[in-house]
Amino acid sequence: MEPNETSAARRRLAAASAAALSVITGIVSYEHGLAVVRSVGNSGLVAILVPLVPDLMIVTSSLTLMEAAAVRARRPAVAVALLVAGIGWTVAMNVAAGWHEGPGGALIAGAIPVAFVGTFESFLWLYRLGRRPVSVGHPETGCDHLPPLSLDAAIAAAYGHLPKRQIAAAFETSRARVAKVLPAEPRLAPERPAGTAVPLPPGDRVPAGPALNGSHAC
Repeated sequence: MEPNETSAARRRLAAASAAALSVITGIVSYEHGLAVVRSVGNSGLVAILVPLVPDLMIVTSSLTLMEAAAVRARRPAVAVALLVAGIGWTVAMNVAAGWHEGPGGALIAGAIPVAFVGTFESFLWLYRLGRRPVSVGHPETGCDHLPPLSLDAAIAAAYGHLPKRQIAAAFETSRARVAKVLPAEPRLAPERPAGTAVPLPPGDRVPAGPALNGSHAC
């Protein structure tokens, strides 16, 4: 089995385990909350729905935060507040449900919502990880990403897109270092005004010939 297939199989197994634990702890937490709600005099539809509120707050806020992370947006403050409030609410209800059994019963009952939150968040993380495209390792390094460029290679890659001054500023290096890496730019001869003769070097003088008006040069 290829390494990527082995990793995918582990993720699927972990996701199945996390989903099963989330369902089990969610059901137990609901039963504890239902017992507390009924113990204070509520009945009927109210007693059935109220224990769902804190757990649904946790699920909704967790999905909202996961989506915000997926699109690289700022975490909504409301979602964070609802997540904290939902965790505190369901822990309090579970602790109250086990309180009549003493400290041990309260501790066991209070650990159920903690397990629910942890396994549910783990399931969401694995689900998000499974949606990412599988990257192919570099043939030389075996890593899932290309090796980083050296400074000289980065400067050479930026050449042609930025002038040398901006390249030096972008990579926080000296212009002398940039000039050392990049090829020297050819210097163009300054333009001469129209009608100006180009001087010839000594020894390349053109022999005097007949003038344009028919006279001979001296």
